[in-house]
Amino acid sequence: MIVRPLKEQVQVVQQTDHDDLSGEFAAALDGHLWQLRARSSVVRACAEHDEGWRIWERDPDLDPATGGACDFLDVDVRRHLEFYRAGIQEAVDNDPYAGLLVSLHGTGIYRGRHGLDPGLGFRRLDGGDAAPIGSFIAEQEALQSRLAAELAVDPLEVWGAYRLLEVADRFSLYFCRPRSGGAVALGPLAGRAGEDVAIRLEPRGDWTVTLRPNPFGREVALNLRRRLLPDRRWSSPAEFQRALRATPAETVTVTVTA
Repeated sequence: MIVRPLKEQVQVVQQTDHDDLSGEFAAALDGHLWQLRARSSVVRACAEHDEGWRIWERDPDLDPATGGACDFLDVDVRRHLEFYRAGIQEAVDNDPYAGLLVSLHGTGIYRGRHGLDPGLGFRRLDGGDAAPIGSFIAEQEALQSRLAAELAVDPLEVWGAYRLLEVADRFSLYFCRPRSGGAVALGPLAGRAGEDVAIRLEPRGDWTVTLRPNPFGREVALNLRRRLLPDRRWSSPAEFQRALRATPAETVTVTVTA
């Protein structure tokens, strides 16, 4: 879950709904900047990169400090490694190319998006987490090497596809997380000639933004499902789960101006 405080409420976006917005972002690209290879697999990776969170969201924890809804950066790291590993394996089983990208995203969580976002990290890390994280990274890097060899893919192509996944992810997270109010660097995409194109998000309203340059070449409208819950301490995870299930989701329209 991704939690954004809103006065006396919190906006809760489940990771699978965040996934959907990331996937819509990738699907709307039309080659204006970059002609996608393995398009369906790349879009699928963007739309399913956080599927492992579905396991956690069936039985979510509370924030250990506040007793409120637990933001994704405050989860127990060892639990995250377990369910994220399962999500990667499911992605590999369904589409090996998409699975390769999801695995790269998984290791990137612990490596600052492989240099694209050095500030990314969980807030509850401690010294005892280093060994399981190291084992996870080594295991996933071996998987990535095997999949890349089996698929016979160009490493530069994979790097470009991975960067698209990260831009789509950060675009979606912008609408899910607390905001500073200013412009945001989403990261680089590969241009049509292979050059780096830095994508910058500029807010125009709560749900309207401008991207410079616009990777769609036009105005697009995308969708995000969210739930609004009271900003409060819950007596137990079960009480919060009941409230979350009883709260209907609403869909807001996210507009990227031309």
